[in-house]
Amino acid sequence: MKIKFLIIIFLSIFTIACNAENKGSKINSKNILVTAGGFEVEKDNDNYTFNNPENTNWDKTVSITEVLDKYSKNVNSYSIWITRDWQSDWYPIDKINENTKKGYIPVFIYYTIGDQSSIDYIKNNEKDYFERLNRFKDFLSKIKGDKYVIFEPEYNQNGTESWTGMNNLFNKSFEILHSINNVKVGPCIGDFGNYNLINDLSAWNLFDNSIKDSIKNADFISFQEMRALSRNTKIEIFNTPERAKNFSIYLTKKYNKPTMLAYISISDYEFGEDNQAKVFKDFVKELPEMKSKGNLKMIGLMHYFDYPNHEGYFYPAYEERFGVITSNGRKKESFKYFNEFK
Repeated sequence: MKIKFLIIIFLSIFTIACNAENKGSKINSKNILVTAGGFEVEKDNDNYTFNNPENTNWDKTVSITEVLDKYSKNVNSYSIWITRDWQSDWYPIDKINENTKKGYIPVFIYYTIGDQSSIDYIKNNEKDYFERLNRFKDFLSKIKGDKYVIFEPEYNQNGTESWTGMNNLFNKSFEILHSINNVKVGPCIGDFGNYNLINDLSAWNLFDNSIKDSIKNADFISFQEMRALSRNTKIEIFNTPERAKNFSIYLTKKYNKPTMLAYISISDYEFGEDNQAKVFKDFVKELPEMKSKGNLKMIGLMHYFDYPNHEGYFYPAYEERFGVITSNGRKKESFKYFNEFK
């Protein structure tokens, strides 16, 4: 009887210790990761704003989790981008650990290949790639609790989508980060193809060679959805939620892994805030099937706030308007529906 009692006490202490790092976690078996893109915002009295790093008043910044506590109770994680020029002091570890104690899980978007993705680029920069990754591993090892790393979004272009050599890169990357406790990793597929279609099997079959071996060692498979009128028609943008649902179902059936929608980016520039809101409303409608049939475990925004002067594939004016809150702090129509993600 005494032995049984001691075992119960030990198991209770062990459980408390395991949960201590995620004190106050907002995650349970019934919900998914809902992720807001961003790390810090400016605060002036009770108003929160966002600017590009060059124009940010760093003396007035607060954690994005302060905003989420007030504005978006459904959000339980936030995304941090690790780019090619990343430095370890960009995201202070003590602040990340404070967010973890509040119940927010960090999701790292590991984007170091980027739009330069090609077989030659990856081969020629492999040494730098793994030096950076090992530096990131040391950084990650100091972060308490659960953390997710989404590897190389949109890598599947310019020949890499059919290159079996990507499996070697992913396998070694996964092995390096799996040496740390409480880390889950997986690749991020760019959903490229004919956006007039909501089932695009000819495009979705193209990247199989690049992950068919390494996906066995991943914890999940993720994908992204980005649209703007600079590159897409209105019909293509409106198709996004249903296409994303079908893509999640395709991925989990083919690879037998949970899925994660790493980031949604729907620009309202020239498209209209009302139309952006309609897309988000349709995502709310599609989410139940994405979870039940697509085994979806995360859905996130690239930008919670609009990002002034952001540059990329869709051109600056469009890239600046991916958020559900304007850079000066005004909530858009889409904000309401984003808060229904759960």
